[in-house]
Amino acid sequence: MFTPDGTGLTGLSQEDIGRLQIEHLAARGHRHIGYAALDDPRERPVCLPRLAGATRACRDLGLPAPQLVSMRYSRASARDAVAEWTQGAIPVTAVAAFNDLIALAVLASCRTQHIDVPDDLALIGVDDLPVSSLAVPALTTIGMDLTAAAGNLTAGILTAVGAPAPAATSRPDAGDILALIQRETT
Repeated sequence: MFTPDGTGLTGLSQEDIGRLQIEHLAARGHRHIGYAALDDPRERPVCLPRLAGATRACRDLGLPAPQLVSMRYSRASARDAVAEWTQGAIPVTAVAAFNDLIALAVLASCRTQHIDVPDDLALIGVDDLPVSSLAVPALTTIGMDLTAAAGNLTAGILTAVGAPAPAATSRPDAGDILALIQRETT
């Protein structure tokens, strides 16, 4: 019933999030992609499966593994990450970020380094935070219907403790829970 990324209980696969990000960037022509992970041990149970999904998607699409940079929520960390991605021997042309906050830090750093988003570096986040639509340019992101995931979790818990489960409903798949929110950064 329980899987490391929580899929068994919620129907929400963190690996599917990373995969969806990479598939979107690859569909837009990107072949050298970076991954902005969050350097915070509390987020590893979510970050590692997203990275695994991104890595698997790159492999399945015949792309090099994403160029991983672990970041903190800071200007210096974002500046260093952007420099690593854009000044390497083979610069990345797009970045999949662990979440919208990391993506917004990358976006701000691109602006201060005069890197045009999305022309020089495309960017996609996760969470569809309200501020993501207000960024300039507005952040492309992966939104999640947490109502469906919460319903799945509730039904799983009730079943596990022997309580009556809610009325049977069809279990949503990732396509029902995850949605690409196309904006201006890709």
